[in-house]
Amino acid sequence: SECKECGIGSMALDHLSCVACEAGKSQKSPGSKHCNNCVYGKYSFPAGSSECRDCPVGKFQANESQSECHSCPKGRYTSHGLSGLGHHVCNICPSGQFMDIEGHVFDSTKSRIECKLCEGGKVSDDNRTRCETVKFDMHEELSTKRNNLWLSSAKAAKNKANRKSKTLIPD
Repeated sequence: SECKECGIGSMALDHLSCVACEAGKSQKSPGSKHCNNCVYGKYSFPAGSSECRDCPVGKFQANESQSECHSCPKGRYTSHGLSGLGHHVCNICPSGQFMDIEGHVFDSTKSRIECKLCEGGKVSDDNRTRCETVKFDMHEELSTKRNNLWLSSAKAAKNKANRKSKTLIPD
C-alpha cells in the first residue's frame, strides 16, 4: 500500500489516512504529522483551516487553540490598524471616558480613542462603562485634604522660620 500525503488544513494519522485539523488549529504545509495551535489573538474556524486568522477589531482572544473571538466588554476597546497582531487583550478606556457598548474599536487612522468623554462635572466609574456625577462629599473631602496639606505646609514653614530666628538671635 502507498503512503498518502495529507493536504493543507489536515494532518497524517498514520501512513494511510489523514484527518482535518480541528477548529482552533491550522496547518499550511501538506504532508504534516501535526496541526498548529492558534496563538493568542487568533482563531480558526471551521475544522480543516490552513491558517489562523487575527481576531477582528473590537474582539479579542486571550487563549490558544480557539475557534472564535469574543467582543470586548463595555468600557474597553481593541486597537485598529495593527495588522498581523491579533487582538489578545482589550484596553480600558482612559479616566474621564467611558464606553457603554461591547466590541468597541480604537481607530489609529484618527489617532484617538473613540471612548466617549464624560460631560462636565462627571467622572467615569471604575469599569469605564458610564459616567457619574461627582458627589459633593467627594469635593468636600478633596477640599479638606488640600486645606490640611496647606495648613501642615504653613506650620512647617513657620516652625522652620522660628528655628532660624532662634539660631540667629540668641535669647
